[in-house]
Amino acid sequence: MNINGISLESVTETSLAESIHPDFVKYKSHILTNLAANVPINPLHGMEYHEWEEKQHEFTCACITHATGFNRPIQTETAIVITHPFYPLLDSKWRDYLKGVSDTMQEEFKKYLANVNSLFLSGVDRTKIRLVVFEDPTHYAMKTAYDLEQGLLDTVILTTIGSGEPYERYDMWYQRGHGIHKKRIGGQYQEGCLNQLVGRHLAFGGSFVDKCLRQTIKFMKGREKYQEVWALYDLILAYPKGTTTLITSTVAGVEPTKVITLDEFLTMR
Repeated sequence: MNINGISLESVTETSLAESIHPDFVKYKSHILTNLAANVPINPLHGMEYHEWEEKQHEFTCACITHATGFNRPIQTETAIVITHPFYPLLDSKWRDYLKGVSDTMQEEFKKYLANVNSLFLSGVDRTKIRLVVFEDPTHYAMKTAYDLEQGLLDTVILTTIGSGEPYERYDMWYQRGHGIHKKRIGGQYQEGCLNQLVGRHLAFGGSFVDKCLRQTIKFMKGREKYQEVWALYDLILAYPKGTTTLITSTVAGVEPTKVITLDEFLTMR
């Protein structure tokens, strides 16, 4: 899916279904369930939840396997990490919600998409700065898998649905809760990719700043004390409910003086 010039109105469930990567067509029904926000994510849903969870696990493992085949080593001192870059565009609930916000907020969203698109296409010197995306499996299957294959990104870390943390964190919690004592992903854990980010200069962006993005920043900072941690506010979306703007310069876990624009960050590299 090419998002260049795309609008909230032009994205439909049909167009999203048609954009599913060939490697994940077998999961089309499951993906469409996720897109429609009909996910039984509460264990109180009983068997319906557990059937969905098992299919989600299988699907996520397929995404991890695909990403592992295209991820490239992080061999630079600096990385830009973007969490769920297209979440509000690809998620039906947030897409519908943003259609009803002010014209100003819609313009802010369009500008954000343009900034992310520009970053992916050629926004940085990839010999000096690597691009890493923490991505929802459903959105990976429709958009980010193509970007990774085309070399627009260096590394993709698959997350739990609705979370900015790597999928393994959820999977270990699920195993403990269900008496499972083995790695259900086998050798496909993403630890190697994460280890390559340790000790680097990291700059964060994505959506939403006080939700999934905050979880990614907290997770990464908890692994090791980095030399520098920045946030790029022109690549960040604020949580859209209860606000009049999607722009924010307040990012949990990042010093206020280190919340800057992408251009400002690049001039220091």
